[in-house]
Amino acid sequence: MKVKIKQNTVFQNKDEWTTDDQILVVSDYEGEFFQLVDLLISAQVIDEYYNWKFGNKHLVFLGDAFDSGTMVHEILWLLYKLESEGANIHFLFGNHDIMNISENQTNYIDEKYKAELKPLGFEGIEDLYKENTILGGWLRQ
Repeated sequence: MKVKIKQNTVFQNKDEWTTDDQILVVSDYEGEFFQLVDLLISAQVIDEYYNWKFGNKHLVFLGDAFDSGTMVHEILWLLYKLESEGANIHFLFGNHDIMNISENQTNYIDEKYKAELKPLGFEGIEDLYKENTILGGWLRQ
């Protein structure tokens, strides 16, 4: 999956949405990327190349992308990619998401991410989600 980072990407941040279109609600994938992808493909939300197929319909993610699964960032980048390309994605925080971006508890993150910190110039895992990072800024929107 390739994710294009566009400077000054504007996401649709609204307090309230009104729609007559279908809504798919998912939750608690906790780093299990391929299980999420399998569901999204079978529900015809995305295609096998991770492109949005859901038209004006809405995908609501009720949180807990974070946990001990080995592909947390892949889930976040997939949702970021889809939303940055115009998909109707609504990401609500679960308790594990809040713990990680607020730096209160990051022990759920797989060890592979910790090994990648130093080469990327980060001191701790919480640095990946600070407001000045791409994922951190997006999560706070």
